[in-house]
Amino acid sequence: MAGHTSEEVCEILATLTTVYQPLVPQLNLRPVAGSIYPWLTQPVLDPTHSGRVTMDYLMKLVTTALEWTYEARETDVQTGTREQALNGLCSP
Repeated sequence: MAGHTSEEVCEILATLTTVYQPLVPQLNLRPVAGSIYPWLTQPVLDPTHSGRVTMDYLMKLVTTALEWTYEARETDVQTGTREQALNGLCSP
């Protein structure tokens, strides 16, 4: 399997929420699956247009956003933080 469907991304984010909640108490990643999936299937990250998200890009996005959120002493990942983490993935 080359990657994950939008439904699988949603389930992975639900699991990651459970794992990382001790560090970021109000974390709830599941609702952002709808925005994360399209970001991670744009042409620069999905050059074959498979419509699937690779675990590598998903984890890089989530862990970077969580790390920045934790360092900022925020209680949840802000939209700007997710977008900034995505821009880092898409940069050459």
